[in-house]
Amino acid sequence: MTKIATDEEIAAIEAGLKGLPDGPWNYRPNEFDDWGIVRAADGSILANARAGDSLRESEAYKARCRQNGLDPYSDVGEHIARCSPETIRALVARLRAAENALSEAAD
Repeated sequence: MTKIATDEEIAAIEAGLKGLPDGPWNYRPNEFDDWGIVRAADGSILANARAGDSLRESEAYKARCRQNGLDPYSDVGEHIARCSPETIRALVARLRAAENALSEAAD
């Protein structure tokens, strides 16, 4: 079952946006960026993503990725890049608009 975020969780997510650099955020936008590099709009390194599981962190797996031109961190890194503050704010605004519409329709 899909988890439904509480009002407190949404407020915590919004509060966590303070101080974050504006987007867009990009995954490996520069030719020589290594696996996992997420950059802010100004080009500075924002995050260095990892795979999040022991298989994709193993040296044997990373060696196979190098041989085959694959990036074991792209799933996580690209997801982080998609979650810029503007995107999160837009999602929260859309959620609130939908909640307001439902509330008005129920009245």
